[in-house]
Amino acid sequence: GKGGLKNVADPNVPKTKPGELGSFKGGLKALPEAIAANLGDRLKLNWHLTRLDRTERETYIAVFSTPDGQQEVEARTVVLTTPAYITAELLQPLQPEISSVLQTFTYPTVACVVLAYPVSDVKQKLVGFGNLIPRGQGIRTLGTIWTSSLFADRAPAGWQTLSSYIGGATDSGIANLDAEQIVQEVHRDLSRILLKPEAAQPKVLAVNVWKRAIPQYNLGYFDRLQQIENGLKSLPGLYLCSNYFGGVALGDCVRRGFERAQEVSEYLQQSD
Repeated sequence: GKGGLKNVADPNVPKTKPGELGSFKGGLKALPEAIAANLGDRLKLNWHLTRLDRTERETYIAVFSTPDGQQEVEARTVVLTTPAYITAELLQPLQPEISSVLQTFTYPTVACVVLAYPVSDVKQKLVGFGNLIPRGQGIRTLGTIWTSSLFADRAPAGWQTLSSYIGGATDSGIANLDAEQIVQEVHRDLSRILLKPEAAQPKVLAVNVWKRAIPQYNLGYFDRLQQIENGLKSLPGLYLCSNYFGGVALGDCVRRGFERAQEVSEYLQQSD
């Protein structure tokens, strides 16, 4: 394709039907691990970007705090994939208007709770994706993915694995609970929806609390994007690529990554 980037489908990847979910046998971590392996020593871990400056040469100086002390990297292009609140800090000296807009994005707390139950404790065989729960139902959990129904090898025989999400924009109080309390909230909700009355306490496989989880696309979102895009015109070679832009799903993030890579490639060719 233009700029030398090509989308070549791997013939070994199974074909999915429209709307059908897919994953990796080892979980989604397989994707970043494969990217890291491909990058090799070009990938720098534990490098914390502390400052970004623009030079008279129309390049950028990125200042990093690293395990080996401060490091500086000069580049013609920079892609910031950080959350809005981090990007706001980095761009405050360069573009205060963009920074102020980025500070308006909210990231409520969400917990992901993975529980396992004997199949005999589930009301009926779970076939499908999962269940979402409308806010008017009086149930605190946002929804549950029937993980072991979707993907093979997610639970041993005789067990059902359920991944539930709780918290979000309408339940900020979840941030004040500890892991055990969150598990009990989810178990209580599952007992009302999916489990038999005599269901025992679950095996707790994971409780991940994301203090700042998914950015909210609140009223005025598109106006904010337009302000950001207008501000970026004064910073050629700087690109933003994060999930507060055009969707939070994995597919959206992958698509956006390819789009930004194309833009960077074209910019570098034009400025040669």
